[in-house]
Amino acid sequence: MKHSDINLDTEIAIDVRFQMDNIELHGTLSVALNVMARVTVSSLDLEKVCNLEEGYAIPSLKCTSVDGDYTLIDCKYFSGEIYPEFIVKGHFDFDFDTIVLGMFGLSTWFENSRPYRLSNEGLHKDFGFEKFSHKVTFKGVEYEIENQHSCTIKNQDEKNFLVLERDSIQIKCLDKNLTLQDVKSLSWKMKVFLSILSASSLPLQSVHLINKDTGYQTSLYFFESIVSKTPIERSFHCFCTGGYLFREGLWEKVMTNYFAKESFEQLWPNLYGIFTFEGSWQFDFMSHVILLDRYCSLIAENTGFRLASWDTNDLKAQLDEEVEKYAEGTYRDKRQCVNKIIKHVKAAKREPNFSQKYENAMKYVSSDVKKLIAFSEDDFDLMKTIRDQVSHGSQVKTKEPSSIRHEMIRKDRLLVLLLYLVFDELGFTRQQFASCLSRCKQRFVHNAHLDDKEIEKLTKNIEVLPISHAINTKIYPSFRRNIVVIFDPDNQTYAIDQEASDLTQTSSTVFNRRGSEHIIESVRKSLSEKGYSSFDIVQRAYLSFDGNEHSFTSVIKVSR
Repeated sequence: MKHSDINLDTEIAIDVRFQMDNIELHGTLSVALNVMARVTVSSLDLEKVCNLEEGYAIPSLKCTSVDGDYTLIDCKYFSGEIYPEFIVKGHFDFDFDTIVLGMFGLSTWFENSRPYRLSNEGLHKDFGFEKFSHKVTFKGVEYEIENQHSCTIKNQDEKNFLVLERDSIQIKCLDKNLTLQDVKSLSWKMKVFLSILSASSLPLQSVHLINKDTGYQTSLYFFESIVSKTPIERSFHCFCTGGYLFREGLWEKVMTNYFAKESFEQLWPNLYGIFTFEGSWQFDFMSHVILLDRYCSLIAENTGFRLASWDTNDLKAQLDEEVEKYAEGTYRDKRQCVNKIIKHVKAAKREPNFSQKYENAMKYVSSDVKKLIAFSEDDFDLMKTIRDQVSHGSQVKTKEPSSIRHEMIRKDRLLVLLLYLVFDELGFTRQQFASCLSRCKQRFVHNAHLDDKEIEKLTKNIEVLPISHAINTKIYPSFRRNIVVIFDPDNQTYAIDQEASDLTQTSSTVFNRRGSEHIIESVRKSLSEKGYSSFDIVQRAYLSFDGNEHSFTSVIKVSR
């Protein structure tokens, strides 16, 4: 690992020499995954530091080794060990205003997994690379953020190639030089941003500082919890990909909203913890509920939602009445009287409870999204019950004995609701959110048992065609293809043409090599005497009559 960078996933143990309080010391610099980096003072030198106080602060410590120099910054000394907050490879004596972040899973998220091809000239790759570069304001400071992609292909011999490929995010501060604490804050901000979009935890892999004068890159280390080095295996495991943001032209809107809205500082970073949680299902469930509760409280605060206030005279009269009843012996004991008084006082409070705040927040969610997620009142009651049981240390009672299947469906459904709320704040439309939902193959999306029909309607991948008569499902089962429907402009409905539909079922029509063109031609010939001029094939459609909808693949719409 000689002369290599020190990254956030680096694992090393090397001998170093350093000087502390003008004392020459030796030790071992240890950096390991998910363990805080430290320098352990050599046992031969412990006598030299025995008088140092616990927690002794060391602003900067320069270490020399056979692998190069390291600068340890903001260190604390404890019992023969030195714990740095930052480690810079080499000397740290320069100003910088630009950092470059590498993250696990970033190339997959950008959909840069295109194949290579081998020709007589060597190995090649069609990158299809797209680039964004946008300015954002964060905590009153302006930054320019852009993505970078590098790929080096070296021909080792006739059939062996060394491919070095990397995606990264560059952040340049336009107003000032950056500090290491700024770097840590910005790194966390970008990590949460990309993790929310992918609905997976994308941990940091590397951080580089760019010397303002020379342009030279220097690697920086600070502690980062890395749950997995392969957070996403395929781009379809991401809820939303970088490629989708490019195709929809969403980069500028999404980044502006993310860095401008306070909720992405106060509230939504908690999603990263949900994506990485590996504890018991009860506490996992509770973390989802707490986040929803906080969201509903934030909406109540922003919209000024309060309950109607009571007349204090009415409350006083009710309390006086309860005391008189107790004095007259109406109650068996004072406990009944006290409970009644507590009930009246609670009813007089203006602050809404969780249920009332949830109802208020859901007023701002469209009905089609509610249908899509299918999160019912019973689901909310179950969620609230589990939260109360866990918070009070009670045993959580599941709906089915010895099974948590019912609860897991509701938890995953709740996660989809939370994702809708955060994507709505990022600036996604309902159609764009549904498109992300339809292409994502993560387990929680499948397990949420969402309404596929509503997803298809929102994505506009399916048409709903009103018909004038009920469908005979024995003649037209859902697997039947190429049904012909004719539009009636007077009633604004369609009617199935049985004769033309039967014609499209013959083997000579279905298996013709010309495909849809041959089907359209056959239908046109069969209806040639009726003066129809428009023939369109809808790949997916619902035929709807009197509130009942039947799904079909390949429906031919005919009109004049």
